[in-house]
Formats: sequence, C-alpha cells, structure tokens
Amino acid sequence: MKLPGKTLLQLDRCFWLPHRLAEWLRETLGGIRKDPTHHVLVVKFMGLGSLVHFALLCERNQVDKTKIAILTLSQHRELLALLGFENALFIRTNNVLNFLLDCWKTISKGRRRNPTTVIDFERCSHSASLFTNVLA
Repeated sequence: MKLPGKTLLQLDRCFWLPHRLAEWLRETLGGIRKDPTHHVLVVKFMGLGSLVHFALLCERNQVDKTKIAILTLSQHRELLALLGFENALFIRTNNVLNFLLDCWKTISKGRRRNPTTVIDFERCSHSASLFTNVLA
C-alpha cells in the first residue's frame, strides 16, 4: 500500500518533538567536524520545482554535480537522473516499514558521506528539518 500525501503530512507532524530535540542538541552540543569532504547534501521531499531550478543554477555556474547528493522520495528517481544528479539517497513510500527502514539507512549513509553543507529545501517540514539537524 503506497502512502498518500495526506498520510505523509500526518507522519510529518509526528516528527515535531524529535525535530525540536535534535535542534536543541545540535545547538547545545554541536561542534565542527574535522576534515570536511566538501560534499553537499540537499534535502527535498515534496515537490520538485526547486530542484529543477537548483539543477539549472548548477549548470549555469558549472558546479560539479558529483559532489552533490540529494535526499528525496523514491518516486523522484527518474527526474533526478534526467537532471544529472547521480548521487541520490531515496526513501521509499510504498509502505510504513520501508519508509522507516529507509529513513534509518539514509541517516547512516548521509553521516558517512560527511557533508560540508546540508541544504534544506523544505519550508515547513519537521521531518526534513530533523534530517537536516541530524546530518548537520
């Protein structure tokens, strides 16, 4: 059973407390990582207009897209391939178990990449902000 958008928005509301806790921990205990790898992680779950614009800006400014990883939902896989982003982390939304497992795997993969910058393209999403705080 695929998770509809309304269910994803309701799940997002459940991330309010962990998001605020992670934000507080990052501000309280946060430090700068040593040996940055100059990689960028972009978080974008709902909608892709800003990613299309981001891809256009990368092409205009001749940015190396191999140093950019995009964290998004699995249904956006084909569009990211068309835009030229090879490094992507996908979260499946076909059922709740896959969604939770992919969230956990994404956090561990994202931390291993050691991104220098984490860009959050979601405006009002607790889950995207939680990912941003955990990966920052």
